[in-house]
Amino acid sequence: MQVEERCRQAVRLGARGFDFFPASQWPLLKKYGLVPAVTLGGGITIPEGVVRKESHEALAKSLGDFLGRCAENGCLGVLISGGERRGISYGGREQRRRFLESHEGSSRGNGRYVAPGNRE
Repeated sequence: MQVEERCRQAVRLGARGFDFFPASQWPLLKKYGLVPAVTLGGGITIPEGVVRKESHEALAKSLGDFLGRCAENGCLGVLISGGERRGISYGGREQRRRFLESHEGSSRGNGRYVAPGNRE
């Protein structure tokens, strides 16, 4: 089923949005009154997540820009991945926690907000 047809059917069935639609398709969601419910982006991917301290500065910049786009498009949440460990011990969770805490509440006045959630 094509994306546009999926949107029409979602509206017909009473859906309010979709998870993990690429940002390039958000205008189509908006056309049908739908929102991107949860997305993945801002430079943070499953392979390249926040567990790598050397990536924090670049990820912080790209995430900040991306959160702005999310707010403009009514996106309700952004999945932030720890990323692949690639040799990092489980102690790498500490890097993830530090990254998220350093951005917690960031840019709240612009509709952008990072909430760390589960900090196992």
